[in-house]
Formats: sequence, C-alpha cells, structure tokens
Amino acid sequence: MALSNFDRRRVNGPEESFPPIFASDESDKSSQWKIGQPRSKRGPLDIRPIFLQPGLISQANGSAYIETERTKIACAIYGPRQSKNVAYSEKGRLNVEVKFTPFSCRRRRAPLRVSLGSILEYFKGSGPRHQDAEDRTIAMAVQQAIVSSVRLELLPKATIDILITVIEADGMEGVISSASIAVSTALADAGIEILGLVVACSASVMGSDIWLDPTEDEAAVSQGTLILSCIPALGTITSVWQNGKIPPGEAVNAMETCQNREEYVALRSPLRNHSSSSPRHSSHDSEESLRALELEEGPATTLAQGSSRTRSYSVSGFNFQDDLLPLTASVTEPVISRGHGLGLVNGIALCVGLQIGSGIFSSPGVVVANTQSVGASMMVWLISGLLAWTGASSYAELGSAIPQNGGAQAYLSYAYGPLVSFLFSWTAIIALKPGGNAVIALIFAEYMNRLFLNHREDMSPDDIPQWAIKLTAAGAVLLVTFLCVATRKLGTRVTIVFTVAKISALIFVMTLGVIQLARGKAAASFRQPWFEGASHSPSAYSLALYSGLWSFDGWDQHTFEYGDCHVANVSYFVVLDRDLVGSSNTVALDFGRALFGPIGGTIFAIMVVISCFGALNVHPSGSFLTSSHLVCAAGREGFLPSMFGRLHSSRKTPLNASLLQATIMIIFIAIGGGFRSLINFAVVASWAFYFLTVMGLIILRFKEPLLERTWITTPLIFCAVALFLLCMPVIAAPFEAMAVCGFVLTGIPVYYLTQRREDGPALVLRVTFDMAEHTYKFDVKMTCGGCSGAITRVLNKAKESGDVNAFTVSLETQEVVVKSSSLDYETVREKIAKTGKEIRSGVTVE
Repeated sequence: MALSNFDRRRVNGPEESFPPIFASDESDKSSQWKIGQPRSKRGPLDIRPIFLQPGLISQANGSAYIETERTKIACAIYGPRQSKNVAYSEKGRLNVEVKFTPFSCRRRRAPLRVSLGSILEYFKGSGPRHQDAEDRTIAMAVQQAIVSSVRLELLPKATIDILITVIEADGMEGVISSASIAVSTALADAGIEILGLVVACSASVMGSDIWLDPTEDEAAVSQGTLILSCIPALGTITSVWQNGKIPPGEAVNAMETCQNREEYVALRSPLRNHSSSSPRHSSHDSEESLRALELEEGPATTLAQGSSRTRSYSVSGFNFQDDLLPLTASVTEPVISRGHGLGLVNGIALCVGLQIGSGIFSSPGVVVANTQSVGASMMVWLISGLLAWTGASSYAELGSAIPQNGGAQAYLSYAYGPLVSFLFSWTAIIALKPGGNAVIALIFAEYMNRLFLNHREDMSPDDIPQWAIKLTAAGAVLLVTFLCVATRKLGTRVTIVFTVAKISALIFVMTLGVIQLARGKAAASFRQPWFEGASHSPSAYSLALYSGLWSFDGWDQHTFEYGDCHVANVSYFVVLDRDLVGSSNTVALDFGRALFGPIGGTIFAIMVVISCFGALNVHPSGSFLTSSHLVCAAGREGFLPSMFGRLHSSRKTPLNASLLQATIMIIFIAIGGGFRSLINFAVVASWAFYFLTVMGLIILRFKEPLLERTWITTPLIFCAVALFLLCMPVIAAPFEAMAVCGFVLTGIPVYYLTQRREDGPALVLRVTFDMAEHTYKFDVKMTCGGCSGAITRVLNKAKESGDVNAFTVSLETQEVVVKSSSLDYETVREKIAKTGKEIRSGVTVE
C-alpha cells in the first residue's frame, strides 16, 4: 500500500530522456560546424522538446519544473511577503536568485573557497567567482524578462522571492529562456496576478541562417546569440538580450523568427486541468496533465477559461504597464529631477513660516466669545494643542509607513483609492487653500485699518466699516499676486525677515505677560474665578475649537509651537479684560496698547501685519505661491483647463494659476461672512480630510497587520474628537457646513468626467482650450529603439489626452519634435525627461 501511494504521487518525466551532460561522451558535430553545413539532429527553426510541470515543490507558494533535453531547471516562489527595514515603494520587488548544482555543467561547479588555487582560477577567468558572476547575469536576465508581466503595483511594500535551481545546463541561452518560462509559470501557480505568461526563445546566427534554441556547443561557434522574451497574449516584447556581434538586419530577423515561434507556445494543462485542487496536493493527476507544455495555435488567453481553481490566474485582459518597452525593459531607475536644496536658515524659516501665522494674534477673541470664560478658553486651547499633537503623531506614523511626498493626498490615495485623494485635491484647490488665504488677508486688513485709526482712544473694532476691511484684503491679495508673478526668487531673504518678526511678536507677548503677572497687575477677569459664566453649549465649544485649531494649523507639517501658543494666550488674559478679548479680532494690538499706549499698539500691529503678509508671501513656505503651484499642477494633470498649467513664457511663473487663486480669494472675501465665518468654513473643510486621513491609519492596521505600530489610542482619540467637530457645525454653523459639503460633492462628477479609468478612457476628454499651436524641438540622447519607444509612449499618452497635437521621434537624427496648443516648453521638456533620457538642448520653433 505504501509503495502504491508513493507511485501515485510520483510525477513522470518526459517520454525521452538524455544522459547527464557531464557523463556524456557524445561529441556534438556542431563544434566542428562550418558555414554552409546543415544542422544536425534538428532543423534550423526547430526547438528542443519542452516538458513543464507546475506545483512540484510543496513548501513553496508556487513552483514549476522545466526540462528541455539536457537543460533541467526547478523554480520556487516564496511570497509575496511584506518587506521590513526597507523604504516604502508603491510597487513590489522581485528578488531573483540562481543556484547551480555541482554537476550541472561539464565543469564541476564548486562553492567559493579562498585558496591559492581559487585565486589562480579567478585570474584565469574560470574560477568560482566567474561562476558567481554568471549566476548574477542569469538572475538579472530572468528578472528583466519577467518583471514587466507581474502586477507589482498591487503589492506595495512587498517582496517576491524567486529561487531558481539549475539542475543541468546546456548553455546560458537555454538556461535563461527556460528559466523565464518556468518563473512565469511558477508565479501563476502561486496565484500572483500577471499580465500574461512570458515565453522566451533563443536564436543563434550561423552564417546566413538562424538556428533557434541553440545548445552550448552551437552557441560557442555562432557569430552571436539573441534571447527574446515576450507576452504572446499581449503581443508585447519584455526583453531582448544579445551576445556577440550580430548585424542589425540579422538581429531583427532573429527577433522576428523567435517571436513567430513564441506565438505558438502556450501553457495547456497545468493551470487548466487542476480545477479541483492545487497541483502540488493532487494525487489523481491525469496522464494528459503531466504533459506540461504543448505546441498549440492561439494565444495564452485560453488558459484560464473554464477554470474554477481557488487561485486566480490573470493571463489577459489588462492594459499595458508603463514599463513595457517595445524592444527592451530597462533595469535602471528613472531619473528624478530634484529641486534646489534649502539652506539651514531658509529651512528653519520654512518650518516656522508653516506654523506661526495670524491665528495666535486673532483667534483668542473668537475662543473667548464662544466659551465666555477665561478657564473654559484655556481648556479649549489645551485641548486644541493636545488634538494637534495626536494628529501630528498619527501623521508621523503614516509618514513612516508610507514615506511619500504629497502628505494627506498620498495617504488618502493609499488608504481609500484615487477618488478620495482627488476630492481632497479638488477641495484644496477651490475651497480650502483660497478660504484659508482669505482669512489671513482679512486679518491683515483688520490690523492695517486699526493701525491707521489707532490714535483714537475711543476706537472700537466695530467702528471699522466692513467694506474698508474687504477692500484692504482684496488689495493685499492683488499685491501678493503681483509679487508672486513678478519673480521666482523675491521672497527668499524676505521670508527670513518675516519669520524674525513673527517670533519677536510672540516672544514679546509671552515675556510682557509674565512680567505683568509678576508685578501683580493682572486684569480683573484674570483674578476672578476662571470658569465663572462659562458656556454650556456643545456647539459653542465646537466653534471655539475651530478658532483654537486654526492657530495650530500646520501641525500636519511639523508641530512644535504648542507651549508658546498656550503661554501667549495666558498673557492676553493677564493684560486684557475678558470682554475686550472676546470682542476683538486684533488682540495683539489691544495688548500692546494696554501696556504702552498708542505707540505700543502701533508696534504690535506692524509686527502682526508683517506676520500676516509673511503667511501670504512669495516664498514657497507662503500660502499663496503654494496654492498657485497646486493649481498649476492640477492644470497639467487635466483636473482643470490646461491653460492653468502653463507658465509665463519669460518669467516662468504660474501666471494663470495665480490669477485664478486671486479671483477665488477675492470672491471669498466679498461674499463671505467675515473673519469668523471663514474660519469655520476653512476648519470644517480641512478637518473633514484630517479625520479621513487618520481613520485611514486605523484601516491600514487591518490591511497591513505586520507593520510595526504605535499605541492605537492616539489615532482613536483624534478620530473621536474630529468626528465631534464635524457633527457640531450642522447646529452651530450650518451655512459653512453646507458650503463645504457642496464643494466636496461637486468634485465627484469632475473626477469621473476628467479622469481616465482603468478599463477605458474618461467619460469625456480632459478640458482644454484651443490656443495657438507651438512647436518644440529637442536634441535627446537615444541609444536604441527602446529609448525612442519610451519617449513615443509618453507622447502618445499626451496625444490621447489632447495635450499634444502631433510629434515625431527620430532615432537617426536624435531629435524629438512636439506640436502642442496647450503645453508650454517646460511641461513638454519635463514629460520627455521623465523617461530618463538625457536632453542635450531644446528650442521653441515659432
């Protein structure tokens, strides 16, 4: 019985066997071949019989064994598994390792030993180190042939280990082609999604003839050999390897011969006949299923038809991946353009500029007006700081797990998909950024107006007409727009001045408050019970939290000013009465005026004006230029009309995008309900996506449980408070809540109208305006057909979206000519540079 069970699990080999290559004394006549002589044993276009069987290694996730006469290879797939201690990548990694058994070749392969004999063999070029180099060459060739067929974008931060064991080898060409077929089959056996099964074939040039599938002896006397790998189901070549000197015409003929032969090769039984169980666990394999590879007409698309296995094998029906080149698949990383680095001083100024803006000098009044007590106001500030800290901690965990540029947009895309990510970008462009900038402009306008009216002792904040505040704010927007468009480098040093003014004002407020408290001259409301008259309305506290969180806005970048903000608010209550703080949007001016009279009020007002203008300055840390570049990027990607993605022809600044941002900001200023209403609007819009982002962190704990995680209580607290903040506006600020929902919902039809879906084009073409056609000519270094093919694919994609009218790519003249009505010179140059090819020069041809 035991013997019967053993025989039942045994897998029979091919019908015809051959003696091991190391034990064979037969002399191949091809070693004495001369030009004009026919090929022995096989015809020129005949390949060796192929035997292929998947699922023979039970410990692996997938496996395959291939035998072509004297070439015998076993392949095992382990994974996919989550990679640890490696940088995050949107695509998975293939780790290919090749090992030869000791008697796999005519010369025994020995392990690496450091001895005098091994050193002498190394210098002769035949030692173990030479063999290790051959292993790496085969591994790299197989990886290049396979990587384009695997849907690695579905396996972020994952690694697939591919172990290839060469049991017997009859030439490197046969090993690479056979191993490529075996690896593709093993990947399908492991249930890993692929675009199609990869088939490889080798050819040797023997005089004027092409011999397919050469042996080691045949390859040794040939002019050169060539290995071509392709996906027959897609008609796409994944890699081409060449060895020796082959004329271009003969190389093209050899590739066409290989490709014609590969079109008839398709897996039949291994993935189709094992519908009931996995092949490595089945003990009732039919006789026909043991014939793993047959010569059969038709592509590999028929393999999965009628299959009901628990594993899914994706062999057809997918769009081409971006890295499928017409003739070769590049193994080099794409060239990524990097911007100019920030110096130490500019880097500090950028971080501080993101944190300290106008909130600490204007929000305390709104907080007190809603809480109606000093103690409740201090609690609101404490909760705002703690909430900002929990949010920053959650973002830090997301940043370590998904270290990508793009912040919340990248996190939302990873957790929820492209729609939510698009809605965040859409809301940021048309509502969040313009609304926040409008708030800063209004604070600038209020301080500016009170600065000129500060000489009046009976001056009240309500005495300033709203039209004057809005007109001043609109003027500030136009001024910043002009500076943003005028030059790209104006704000580099100015930002340092603005940052010094911000820090100085904050330090003065804290220091003077502590001194006033030490002198025993605190305001009457500060000496009274702190919680006397506190509000009992939850909606009022939500509005107070909005203003407090506005002061901490920027915590998603870096949070370090919590202590300073808290001390500054204590200083306000020490110097000013609670009612005065609650009725003022310019508490810093009132603070300075209470201590030093009109001169002190003027000094503090100037500091705050500089701080507000610094938040809108032209340096990248400022809000306006950042928003303009966001609009410019949206225009280039097709989210907005392409005219907004164009740069000024001479100054290279986003003119159209800046004008659009300025227009939206002025509209918010004109029709908005003032400073406090716009704060509610901006905070509701931003915290809706803050909540989704941190909630995505909790979702990722279930999607990727193997990643190291911090305490889950932190994101849970953040989500609970954020949910409270999002529910309360329905009662406390219904108009602002409905406006935010309206802006977000309008992005859904825009997404489906402008974005290209995976299964076809967008519902309508991306929005473009007919403009004057421009011709751009570039001198690009192209060394092969793969280089020109990569540029052609990029420009074809731009042509399909309507960005490019026509183009030509010439490998002979090394020129790329592009005609476009919507793209400027820099945008076209950037598209070509993304292919990693060197652009020597470029010019606009009028």
